[in-house]
Amino acid sequence: KKTDLTISVGVSVNKFLAKLASDFDKPDGLTVIRKKDIKSFMRHLDIDKIWGVGDVFAAKLAEKNIYKAGDIWPYSLEELKNNYGKAGVKLFFLSRGIDNRDVKSRSEIKSVSHEETFADNISDQDKLFAYLFKMSEKVSFRLHSNSLKGTTVFIKVRYSDFSTYSRQQSLKVAINSSEEIYQRAKELLMQNDLLTKPLRLLGLGVSNLCQEGQEQLNLFTDENGDQLDQTIDQLKRKYGFDKISRARKLYLNNDD
Repeated sequence: KKTDLTISVGVSVNKFLAKLASDFDKPDGLTVIRKKDIKSFMRHLDIDKIWGVGDVFAAKLAEKNIYKAGDIWPYSLEELKNNYGKAGVKLFFLSRGIDNRDVKSRSEIKSVSHEETFADNISDQDKLFAYLFKMSEKVSFRLHSNSLKGTTVFIKVRYSDFSTYSRQQSLKVAINSSEEIYQRAKELLMQNDLLTKPLRLLGLGVSNLCQEGQEQLNLFTDENGDQLDQTIDQLKRKYGFDKISRARKLYLNNDD
């Protein structure tokens, strides 16, 4: 009242429903979705109000006359998974108001990055790409550990004269896999001719972050790549980050 600022508040049994509730009565309202009211609330909710359902996915669903969250309910989990992959699995649960993610109290992470300063300038592109992939793995590991994805990949280079350059690329779909991060970062290096001189420093990162499950659902997700990342992450946690390595990094010959 003192500042004349408006605020909308949503209260419910999980993060997804609480966010829906906070958007329901803007700009200055309080919406509570109780457990007994979830079904009636979700039944008539527009499908594009569900996290991750963008224009492309909504158009695909419209082909099957799916316009409301309740229109999803007749479809089994198996049907949705077969038709839409991981996006279909998420849609099955979110359309029913089911979201089992933990609510964690922590400061918001703005970006995840890693960089390395070399003892000697490096001009060998294969070696630089090996370092780039190593950094991609570290960034991916931290993103997975915090259940985060991002829609911007950025790189940073520094030359022997200490001149420093950075470039970034915005993506339509949030990512957190090491392979996708590596490929995007490599593209930035090559497309901007940043490897024409030896490097003293190389870095990369991911920003514009969101929680996994909150990003736009991707119908073309590389599920095998995601599964490989998850398996490697588990092994790294068990045996130590540097104990597990992919063949691509062997080029470094333990220089690091």
